[in-house]
Amino acid sequence: MMTELVIGMGVLIILVNLTILFPPTLGPQANPADTPLHIKPEWYFFPVFRWFKIFPLQLGLLGLGIGVLAFVLWPFIDAFIERRLGNRDLNVYAGFIVAVGALAFILWEMFSL
Repeated sequence: MMTELVIGMGVLIILVNLTILFPPTLGPQANPADTPLHIKPEWYFFPVFRWFKIFPLQLGLLGLGIGVLAFVLWPFIDAFIERRLGNRDLNVYAGFIVAVGALAFILWEMFSL
């Protein structure tokens, strides 16, 4: 058991020394001052990316904040509207509008140059 511990420590020491002497690299070093002209996020961030292209920063952040707040508070908003108007199909309409809007922003960003 003692020899296995000594061998394990020896291998660990060799690996640590090799890592210090020859640090691993994943490619060229990043340069934050030199960004490419055309940057695109992954496809699932396209709606937010397009939203920020359309509106100024503060207005875009305010719109996204209101959207997230509406998403979180939707059960209460829906219950309030159902009590007032009695419309049970509002969830379907709202979900359809949000899904079509997100799909439109995805396609718009996907095919924009």
